[in-house]
Amino acid sequence: MARTYMLHVALRWNEYEVDSPRLWPFAVQHAVWLYNRLPNRVTGLTPLERLSGMKADHRDLLRTHVWGSPCYVLDPKLQAGKKVGKFDKRARLGQYLGFSPEHSSLVALVRHLGTGYVSPQWHVVFDDKFESVFSTGCISDEDFDRICSTLYDESRDWYLDPDDFDDDGDLVYAPPPLDEVYLNEEERRERKERLDQQRDNNRRSRVKFEEAFLPEVETPSTVVQFDTKVEMFDDPPLPR
Repeated sequence: MARTYMLHVALRWNEYEVDSPRLWPFAVQHAVWLYNRLPNRVTGLTPLERLSGMKADHRDLLRTHVWGSPCYVLDPKLQAGKKVGKFDKRARLGQYLGFSPEHSSLVALVRHLGTGYVSPQWHVVFDDKFESVFSTGCISDEDFDRICSTLYDESRDWYLDPDDFDDDGDLVYAPPPLDEVYLNEEERRERKERLDQQRDNNRRSRVKFEEAFLPEVETPSTVVQFDTKVEMFDDPPLPR
């Protein structure tokens, strides 16, 4: 979800570094907030409902907004009850980054586009459709490559260790194969042949290992029987 938020912003707003990968903690925080309030398709319960045991009315979802969208914060002078010039701006453009975790109510976190400072704001108008900002409809190839490279380096799931690469930087550990659902018929057939060949190689290697290292156990030709009869003796007399 967080990656989708960031790519969605990058495709619709190209100014003020609103698509900076450094904003990923806010995207993850908003994704967690939203996930905890979305009902499960099977049970119809949200994670918060299962945790608290209380039924929710889902009114929080009606007040949420598109992450990273432009928003307009009322001028601080007007918030304080003061007046501004007749031709002065009444609001300032900012970027919505989710809700503040430090407030019990739904207080928006807004990023100042000039300084990059993120603060909670109360008097805000949201543009969820990105209609009030300039966008070319798509980003340039250079910006797209920059975003993809940064996300690939900093935000991908990584399961390999540094020891899996040799001195030349080549991968020496083969990644797990794709699941059959992602393969076509020819690829499934090749995968099956490759697995069968691997099983045969493992079987031959095991046989060679047993022949080379495991000692041979000779089976005795005759069966030796032991007399299991136990002779009983009388207990000695106890001393007086």
